[in-house]
Amino acid sequence: MSLSDLNQHSSDAQLEALLDAQLSALIAGHAFAAVPEQYGLSGAQAAEAYDLMHLAQHLSETLVALPPSPEYVARLKNELVGNLTPALILRWRKLPAAYRLAARLGGLTLTAGLALIASRRVLGLLGTLNQTRAKADVSLNTVQ
Repeated sequence: MSLSDLNQHSSDAQLEALLDAQLSALIAGHAFAAVPEQYGLSGAQAAEAYDLMHLAQHLSETLVALPPSPEYVARLKNELVGNLTPALILRWRKLPAAYRLAARLGGLTLTAGLALIASRRVLGLLGTLNQTRAKADVSLNTVQ
């Protein structure tokens, strides 16, 4: 690391410390009166810090915390606990009929393709077994 990289990292850490202190004060509901120059920030970084602090203060004053809706709470609880089957069934039922038909056809096509591949393999194995038996019968018949 060069000296400029270390200085940049140090000033970034100081900016983060300043913004963290302001955020903690905003969350706690206390006034925050720190000056960016107290954190050793340069002129450009101090201007950036003032802008970010002003934005955070404005958001803190403007945004109002709302409680989550009961539907959201119930859905989140089901997702976290693992009760997803009713939600999946409801999602499936809410899909348009054309989408459900397409999904069924896709599943049917996939199943038929897998069955075809499996039957080819089974028929290939049976054919190989029949050929080896036929060769064995021919060799036994010629010996007699």
